Amino acid sequence: MNKNIIAIAVGALGFVIGLALLGNAIKNRNKSENTISVTGLGTKQFTSDLITWSGSFSKNNSDLKSAYDELALDRKVINDYLLSKGIKQNEIVFSSVDIQKQFRSYNDSTEIMYRVNSQDII
Repeated sequence: MNKNIIAIAVGALGFVIGLALLGNAIKNRNKSENTISVTGLGTKQFTSDLITWSGSFSKNNSDLKSAYDELALDRKVINDYLLSKGIKQNEIVFSSVDIQKQFRSYNDSTEIMYRVNSQDII
């Protein structure tokens, strides 16, 4: 009789612990990982030292090479302007160029235009 009570108690304790773990897993399944958790009662004001600006510029031309060359000239002008405003060269990031073919149909011919885009982050 005493062995049966101990076995039942151990089984019940395992069942309760299993339910607690399962309940905790269900409760925290949608918890965001992009949070800062702080324990205690302290507060602190801080100033961010990072800002991200993004911009884009584009050129349209029926000749892909000409459109890319025009875009490269614009990139140099923008880079020089940002450098003149005190932004360091290593803080300027130009992304890869995105090329989109655009078709315009007329009665008897189709004109192909290329749109060349650059997305930039400062």
